[in-house]
Amino acid sequence: WDAASKTWSVRRTYPHALTVAAVPGKNAALAATAGQIGLWQLLAGGPLLGDFRGLSTIDSTATPLEVATWRSRPGGALDRAAVVIGAPRGGDTWETQLRFVDLAAERVLPESATLWSGPLRVVSIAASPNGEILAASGNEQNDVLVYRTADLLNGRARPVQVLHGSGLAPR
Repeated sequence: WDAASKTWSVRRTYPHALTVAAVPGKNAALAATAGQIGLWQLLAGGPLLGDFRGLSTIDSTATPLEVATWRSRPGGALDRAAVVIGAPRGGDTWETQLRFVDLAAERVLPESATLWSGPLRVVSIAASPNGEILAASGNEQNDVLVYRTADLLNGRARPVQVLHGSGLAPR
């Protein structure tokens, strides 16, 4: 939706374009689809979206679930993103993974992290303002798992804190 011109802009992409995040400073939007992570160029004075440029392919059977951006340096630009992907592993089991994007260089980093396995559920992630912490929720225990971004980028997907709720999750 373009609020200034009060018009819709529709672009066709791969199915399941489920995750989108603004990329400040690049006039673009990061999108994850079934099969790709890429950037939509945002256009001024015309259609809202320009061309989609793929940065990396991902498993075409995987489902993008969520995306969060963060700063790699305190006070710096939002220059990193984590994309949560659910990858089917047979039956009702899905592996919930993170893929990382360097937004400044416009490339998907080779590092990845597996958060948990289990049934596919709604996932939420958020990064701290300074970019040092990433929190993820959506496992079967309804936990919020808190990670250091540096650990995740170095292949250590071990939470530094696990937050538990005392209520019941809606089903």
